[in-house]
Amino acid sequence: NSITIKFPIFYKVQCLFFFLGGEVVGFFEWVCDFFLVVFKTDLSPFFPTEWVTIANSLLFKCHIHLRIHELQDCDANVFIALYQSILGEKVPDLIAIPRSQEDDAHNVQAVIDSLALDYLQVSLSHITGENIVKGDKESIKNLLEIFDGLLEYLTERISETSHEKSAPCLLRRWAPLGMEMKQNPLVKSLDLETQRTPFL
Repeated sequence: NSITIKFPIFYKVQCLFFFLGGEVVGFFEWVCDFFLVVFKTDLSPFFPTEWVTIANSLLFKCHIHLRIHELQDCDANVFIALYQSILGEKVPDLIAIPRSQEDDAHNVQAVIDSLALDYLQVSLSHITGENIVKGDKESIKNLLEIFDGLLEYLTERISETSHEKSAPCLLRRWAPLGMEMKQNPLVKSLDLETQRTPFL
C-alpha cells in the first residue's frame, strides 16, 4: 500500500522537474534503469525522460495544451499541432477527420513531406509517417529534434529581425532554409550522411 501511495506523488512532482535541466532528467533515467534491473519494476511512467521533457517543452513553448507522459504519446495530433503552431500554416493535404491508423500515418507523412519540400529542402526519407504512428522511438526523436531546432532557429532569427511579423514569411524569405540549417548544430537530424541523429 505504501508504494501505491507514493506513485501519485512522483506523478505530480513530474510537472516540477519538467522545467529542470538534463542532469535531473539523466538521474531519473538512471533510477528507472536501476529499478528495472534490480527489482524488475518499470518506473518510467512516473519520471520524465530526456525526450519526453523535450517534447513537453516544445508543446509548452508553442502554447499547445497537450502533454505527453511517454515518447510514444507523440502521435499525429502532436506533430500536426507543432507544425501549425511553429510555421503558422495548415498542413497540406491534411485529412481533417482521421478514421484509421492509415489516415494518421498519412497526416504525419504530410507534415514530413512539407517540412522536406517546402521549408528545409532536404530529404527526410529516414522518417516516415507510418513509423511515427507505430511508435518507433528513433523516428519520433528525429522529428522532435527537427521541430525543436526549427523553433529555436526561428526564435533567434525573429529576435534579430523584430520588425518582421510572420515566421512563415521569414522562412520563405530565407531560401533555401535547409542548406542554412544544415550548418546549424540545432538540427542534427538533417545529417544526411548518417540519416539519423548522431547521438541516438
